Amino acid sequence: MTITLADARTWLGVALGVVSIVLTLSICWLERRKAKKQARDLEARAELAERRFGQVLPMAVELVTRAVEAGIKAKEAEMEVRDLRSTMKGRAQSRDDAGNVIAALDASVRRRVVSAEASAAAGEGGA
Repeated sequence: MTITLADARTWLGVALGVVSIVLTLSICWLERRKAKKQARDLEARAELAERRFGQVLPMAVELVTRAVEAGIKAKEAEMEVRDLRSTMKGRAQSRDDAGNVIAALDASVRRRVVSAEASAAAGEGGA
């Protein structure tokens, strides 16, 4: 039995096909192992993130609640400041009016004091 060149090519083609299939299967197997490892790693990371998120979420909710409450308090304080400003403006007007009255009374009292002092001085000087 002699092997012809055509037979050798055929057997070489078959051998290369088998090697190609074996290499493809090996690569697929390695990729599958790598994918499983990545899946386990991602799952572990997801669990860790879930635990952290489970710890962080209540704190985040509390912070948001505090921020909302602070915003409400700030708005209330702003409204109180506006009310106080308008009240102070009204009081300032009243104070200006009162200041004018006080100034007039003060001037009147000073005139009386000066008049009384002048009368007293005139009385002492005449005696």
